[in-house]
Amino acid sequence: MGRLSKGNKILILSAGAVLLSCCGAAGAVFSVIGPCSENPVFELEFPAAGAGDTAGQISERIFKENGLPYEGGAGGFTSILGSPSGLAAVEVVSAKKTRFYGWCFSSDGVLPEVTPDAFYPDATTARLTWFYAFSTYENGNWTDSCVPSYTVKAAQFCGPEAGAWTINWKSARTRSGSGYAALESAAARSVSFFTGRQP
Repeated sequence: MGRLSKGNKILILSAGAVLLSCCGAAGAVFSVIGPCSENPVFELEFPAAGAGDTAGQISERIFKENGLPYEGGAGGFTSILGSPSGLAAVEVVSAKKTRFYGWCFSSDGVLPEVTPDAFYPDATTARLTWFYAFSTYENGNWTDSCVPSYTVKAAQFCGPEAGAWTINWKSARTRSGSGYAALESAAARSVSFFTGRQP
């Protein structure tokens, strides 16, 4: 599937996420995956690592350069594209089960065991992904961590009552260079790159 990014045509192949650009320079793909679909709502190619920047520094720079709203910094983000944070990012499933939502990141489908300001992608990194996720607190225990939120599609983020965030999300998508409808259409036709792995 071909995608345009910063004027360069790149080809992303699902087997291994091999990248080819028109200029022959190797790069990596930066993606943001929202709450309701496994398909990226924002994606572009960035230069291959090697300058010593952390995942957090790379992410913050990309957000700034592309006008994507965010809260937080290189150490972690509490909101990307207007996502809820604090109490608005809590889903009470039952009296004994609650999900807490926020942003996680992965490198080539693997969750690093450090914060983004302590993770240094190297020249072999093909994909850096931020995805909206949850951790579950049930019966007094944390049962999971960084589970992509699209796996449950919570009504407060994906249903008709999603409210202001849905509007902000659509607006941010439009500002990122592609119209909301075009992104949704493209996402519907895409396939997952990391079947059985984190985004």
